[in-house]
Amino acid sequence: MIEILEEDLSKNKKLTPELKKKIRKIFGKNIFIIGLILIYMALLTLAFYKMELNTLSTDLKVLSTGFLVFAIIKFEQGYKNDNEGIFLTGIELLVLAIITLFMTVLISTDEHFFQSIIMGISIFVAVYYIVKSFVIRGKIRKQHKKQVSDVRDIIKKGEN
Repeated sequence: MIEILEEDLSKNKKLTPELKKKIRKIFGKNIFIIGLILIYMALLTLAFYKMELNTLSTDLKVLSTGFLVFAIIKFEQGYKNDNEGIFLTGIELLVLAIITLFMTVLISTDEHFFQSIIMGISIFVAVYYIVKSFVIRGKIRKQHKKQVSDVRDIIKKGEN
């Protein structure tokens, strides 16, 4: 009887294939976002070397405004749907808009300082999204463990 209870409990603690798929989807999405932002930073660096600084400054202001508009849309969607994930995406877009606007000041600085800032932002973004993925994975596992409580199963099995 005890062996059957232990076997059932160990089966219930494992993540279901649906939850594993959800976690992989989250990791994939965040890795895709990391890639997009790294490409964006690479394009900014390329534009820094190939474009006239006044034109680049204007383009960065337009990009910043575009990111800000998308951030406001995400804020509204998150509020309307009462979804924290969409709201967090809006915050991330707002930060990207601020960084892009900040780049207008950085393009007039030293070349090596600009490269260092771009590299720092890229590393920060990669670390942020990787940590975000692991935190979400931890929350999903914690919710799953909470749903599959050992005590409830033991009581149910013991009564039968």
